[in-house]
Amino acid sequence: MAIPAELRHLFSDEKFSEAQISEIEKYFSKQKKTEGKLNFAVERLGRDKKITESFLSETINDLKEANKQLKTFRQQELVEKENQLKQITDAMPSSIALVDLDYRYQLNNNQYKNWFGIDLHELKGLKVSDVIGKEMFETIKPNIDAAFMGHEFSRMLKLNTLNGFIDISVIYMPAYDASKNIIGAYVFAHDVTEIKEKERILADKTKELEKYIQTNLQLENFAHLASHDLKAPLTNVLTFSKLLLDQSQEKLNAKEVKSLEFIYQGSVRMQQFIEDLLTYSLAKNRKIKYVDIVPEVLIRNILNDNIAYLRKNQAKVNIGSMPKSISGDSTLLRQIFQNLIMNAVKFVPEDVSPEVTINCITEGKQHLFSVADNGIGIREEDQSIIFGIFKRLHLKSEFPGTGIGLSTCKSAVEKHGGKIWLESVVNNGTTFYFTLPIEPRIEI
Repeated sequence: MAIPAELRHLFSDEKFSEAQISEIEKYFSKQKKTEGKLNFAVERLGRDKKITESFLSETINDLKEANKQLKTFRQQELVEKENQLKQITDAMPSSIALVDLDYRYQLNNNQYKNWFGIDLHELKGLKVSDVIGKEMFETIKPNIDAAFMGHEFSRMLKLNTLNGFIDISVIYMPAYDASKNIIGAYVFAHDVTEIKEKERILADKTKELEKYIQTNLQLENFAHLASHDLKAPLTNVLTFSKLLLDQSQEKLNAKEVKSLEFIYQGSVRMQQFIEDLLTYSLAKNRKIKYVDIVPEVLIRNILNDNIAYLRKNQAKVNIGSMPKSISGDSTLLRQIFQNLIMNAVKFVPEDVSPEVTINCITEGKQHLFSVADNGIGIREEDQSIIFGIFKRLHLKSEFPGTGIGLSTCKSAVEKHGGKIWLESVVNNGTTFYFTLPIEPRIEI
């Protein structure tokens, strides 16, 4: 064994002194301690290594298990979301499909089964032309190709299904993968058969309405022109028949006098009819001129103008609560009040003195007027037709008139943007109600 460098000087002598022996002992003692420490360190390092390897192994196993559980959880969550999405898409009334670049179905919702009777697992991979037919496929292929190029299109089509042809509205959109590459086209189709049918019915009704309006306008124009053209010759007939009746009555026999009276009375009724027809035409076609009107003054003027008629029938007219001022067309409002008041006086039993009460209350954005009488009343089944033009409920011999007055009232009220209606009990009077907006209506 080689002598350590620290001890070589001790071996130059043949014998060792006590000091040399002591130094040698100290050296080996020191070396032994160093060796012990080294062995302990090596032993501890080995033990720590085993602990570390065990800890790392357990940690790695825990991480692997956690990762495995996380993957399972994500898969379950993904499956649940896919199921939810499928339930939503299958419940939709529209069809949804993904068509790949080979024109094959890769995804469909349940609407395809309803339309074509093919199960979804059988539908996947089928060519579009095999499902909807080659002719229909050639019709929509340009739209699918446009979606393959990144464009969106929509169009209306007729599709042949198990239940016959239906109208569908179709949208074509490009389908992308995660890298933004086009992998096909989404096709969304919605059944609009019912909507198209309603549109067709609406179009037919619109045409009918247009014809009705056109015819109605022509009739109104004809009535207006005819009334003016008839007015002058009728006035001549009325004047000369009256003159002949007054001056030649003594020279004529009873039959001839009766004939002249018939001509005269007929001319009077015709003149009244023309006047009423002109009034109705005015109410229908007049452009409203809004002015501030004091309704009580307007009503009193009507009563003064008809004082002889009111006195003849011993009529009493009560004016109740009235607004200080209203906005409206003075001519049309006069027609409304005059027709309602005169009707209230006219339609009473022979043994009853007419009594009319006029009131008004203001509610929200409108005035509510009422004209109540103590007359014969109107049957419930007649109340829905009473405002129609020429609608008479009684013989001319019972109550004279042309059947135009209430139609004129309705047109005049509606021109102002209001409504008119009635409440009545047979033999217990009638109350007519009509509304007028507080603010002037924009002319139409």
